[in-house]
Amino acid sequence: MKLVIAILDYLYAAALNIASCFSKKPHINNKLGRPTIILIPGVYESHYHFKKVSDTLGPGFNIIHTSSIYNKSRGVNYDADAINTYINDKKLSNVIMIGHSSGGLTATRCLMRSKNISKVITIATPFHGVANGRLLRTKIVRELLPSSDVIKCFSNLDSQILMKITSLYPRYDNQIWNDKASILNGARNVRVAANGHHLILRSKSLQNAILSEIKF
Repeated sequence: MKLVIAILDYLYAAALNIASCFSKKPHINNKLGRPTIILIPGVYESHYHFKKVSDTLGPGFNIIHTSSIYNKSRGVNYDADAINTYINDKKLSNVIMIGHSSGGLTATRCLMRSKNISKVITIATPFHGVANGRLLRTKIVRELLPSSDVIKCFSNLDSQILMKITSLYPRYDNQIWNDKASILNGARNVRVAANGHHLILRSKSLQNAILSEIKF
């Protein structure tokens, strides 16, 4: 069963990457008085991975994709600095950040460095690292190894930071492997009724969980 989930999950991820090549770059919504949500995809992902999420949130929020902030991910710390600079330049406040996979690490890093972020929701995020990162020895993937300084910085977060974080994760994650890798002690951790590192993004259960976390 796990092998089937893994195959379907990677096929879905590949389909999203292909579809993103033919989709228009998302524009920034500008609904007066609406909260701002910044969507942060993971390594080698695009805005299109968040299509189901943005479609669900679109009517009620100002949605900003990181494709409007930088062309491609260059690492957790670099991306976090770029996003926080954007938030400051645009004078945004009470921002909600939603990050998938390593995008959740970037969102959390943003929260650690900014007072303008009110909530972070992470999806299938490897807070304790990904051991199989050794299989792909690129710099950006090596950041995700359990021994990396990037991962270590999430091991002792302040309680004021943790109370603003909700970690959503699937029943089985074929990419992270470790069942507890997305659990962040002190934060709100919710297992979603879905399987697959990427397939969770299309899950209705995930959309409902996100809406539940950002009620105003």
